[in-house]
Amino acid sequence: MKKKAFTLLALLLSVALLAACGEPAGTSSAEPFAESVSDVSVEASEIEISEVSEEPVDPLTRVWESAAILSDYDASYDAGGMFVYRSDLGLVLRKQDMEKPLFPASITKLVTALTALKYAEPDDVLTAGAELGFVEPDSTIAYIRKGHKLTVGMLIRGMLLPSGCDAAYVLAAGIGRRIDPEAADAEAAVGAFVEAMNLWSAENGLTGSHWCNPDGYHAEDHFTCMADLLRVADLAVSNAVVRDCASCGSADVVYASGESNHWDNTNLFVCKDSAFYDEHCIGLKTGTTDEAGACLLSVFEEDGVTTIIGVFGCVNKESRYTVTARLRQLYRLV
Repeated sequence: MKKKAFTLLALLLSVALLAACGEPAGTSSAEPFAESVSDVSVEASEIEISEVSEEPVDPLTRVWESAAILSDYDASYDAGGMFVYRSDLGLVLRKQDMEKPLFPASITKLVTALTALKYAEPDDVLTAGAELGFVEPDSTIAYIRKGHKLTVGMLIRGMLLPSGCDAAYVLAAGIGRRIDPEAADAEAAVGAFVEAMNLWSAENGLTGSHWCNPDGYHAEDHFTCMADLLRVADLAVSNAVVRDCASCGSADVVYASGESNHWDNTNLFVCKDSAFYDEHCIGLKTGTTDEAGACLLSVFEEDGVTTIIGVFGCVNKESRYTVTARLRQLYRLV
């Protein structure tokens, strides 16, 4: 009888200790994207509580235990694909077909910005020209006109706030002429820049992407995958210029040529007057086309933890925020 009572007491104390444990120390990984919930193979029979221990709970065990709770919510998600990455655990906690090709829409502009900053400084001035004719009539724009002179930093802001496709083409043509001084016209200059985008992707380990324009307007051979976009998000928030631009709710700018403009961010998580505003969100980028659906790549920083969430193929622009917010709340359980 005493032996049974001692065993029961030990069991209760162990459960209490597990519930009281906070984030385990030293769980970050040099290879942050190496593990995920779907990679964890643990049978229930393998989990035994034999005695009270002072050791922290293994993070993969915590992920496995939480996965049983979170799996009940999968059917309610209104998105074609999603992932959740937590920096403190160094794990992709939620993923769906990370290597499957998808259309990125305007999330492309993050790659455009990072490629441009490889070849130019933020204060370099570029002049808008004939490349504005490549902007499709139904594209989102930053209202840049021929002859306007803007810095590279302004053009990046024009891409990442109002999602200006005109800003993307002015940036691409201006940088393209630097890459290839023999580019005879705007088309050749933009082509040189797009080639540089693909080179940048290869250099940074994006193995499932191919870009054919700087703005993300739909084309069958313009695609990426969630694994690559997770890498893009990580590189983007590590870049001071991109991070600063993507985190602004709005901006008033004065061009180098004297014109002024006001831009609002299409990402409602960073707009203080929005019902979706989240003070912990630091960007990153929205994207919408008929073929891609409504997409959103988001980064949150809270209590020293960075969470990157991607949702793709949502049925409308509002649902991409509700799905992201739900994922963010659920994966705080882990």
